[in-house]
Amino acid sequence: MQSNSARVLRGLSIAIMVISIIALVLVVLFGLVLGGLGAVAANPEVQSNVSMSIEGDAETMQALEDMGMSSADAPALLGVFLGLGILGMVVVAVLCIVSLIAGIVGKGVAANPSKAGAAMVWMIVSAVISFLYGDIVIMVLSIIAAVYAHKVKKELAAASYGAPYQQ
Repeated sequence: MQSNSARVLRGLSIAIMVISIIALVLVVLFGLVLGGLGAVAANPEVQSNVSMSIEGDAETMQALEDMGMSSADAPALLGVFLGLGILGMVVVAVLCIVSLIAGIVGKGVAANPSKAGAAMVWMIVSAVISFLYGDIVIMVLSIIAAVYAHKVKKELAAASYGAPYQQ
């Protein structure tokens, strides 16, 4: 029979998994949109139209000249920013996968409480990584799940010594 702490950890882990999967899907979709914009921006006709539009606006031309750029440099600058956006999406996707793994390991503690230590470590790693990329919900859920993984670990240790668990 599962302890209450193990059941709560299982529920928190499922919530982390669901949110991580949703975030991962959104990141992939956003990455595809950025990739599509990059493909459009690489089209020579589009680049020529952008250059002509910039040349027609005196204010924009002056701003570009102040930075030492010409109207032909604008599409290249757009390509750089799109590339950086795609790189950012890849990094966030990897970080979402780490949170997903933490949720999977935490869910596994319900079936095998001896893995509570590993779940606690994964939840702490997930909380730190979630803080780094700004996912506050996953961070809070991971911290709470780490606390419950520690409780499961303590319950297992107390049960193996034959002493009743005390909070």
